[in-house]
Amino acid sequence: MLGAGAGPTRPCDVGSSVGAGWGARRKAGVATAALLAVSSLLAAAPAQASAYCTKNEKSLPTPGYNTDFDVWVCATGGSYSHHGAYLVVGWTDGGDSATDGDRKFDGLVVHLRVERYDADYVKDSWSLAGLVNRNEHGTWTSPIIEATSTLRGGWTGDGYVKYDIDRDGEGWQDAWSLKGSPMVY
Repeated sequence: MLGAGAGPTRPCDVGSSVGAGWGARRKAGVATAALLAVSSLLAAAPAQASAYCTKNEKSLPTPGYNTDFDVWVCATGGSYSHHGAYLVVGWTDGGDSATDGDRKFDGLVVHLRVERYDADYVKDSWSLAGLVNRNEHGTWTSPIIEATSTLRGGWTGDGYVKYDIDRDGEGWQDAWSLKGSPMVY
């Protein structure tokens, strides 16, 4: 990652074989840490029955290193009349400050909905641009959104991500559609 007017700040920026190995080890370590964080969050996720989750992955071409995302879309088993969903978002190679030189996104919004057979019942969204811009890696879990209905079967969590990459001059990109959770009956 390069700051405004700065030279290489990591050994792998200079292209040496020593730097390349360091970068690969760093990426593997960060990926392992992110996987463990997401695994522990899923294990400790909101305690409303069991969760049914689907993992989505994407690497976005941000300034400096690309920012890599794992987004888990989850539906809760719920009770007879409560059907919920939540997101777990993990990332690596985010920014490390909100200043423009280290910022990755002008906008980053995750959208979640509770559906029954693809009909929307409840929706919500959260801006994560500030969080990802200030933290090189991390994990965030949304609150559970919940629909109240006595209808049984066909309940899923679904969503999408909208983003505007910093300094690319292109504005908001087309939505990244997330693969929804498995169906909860």
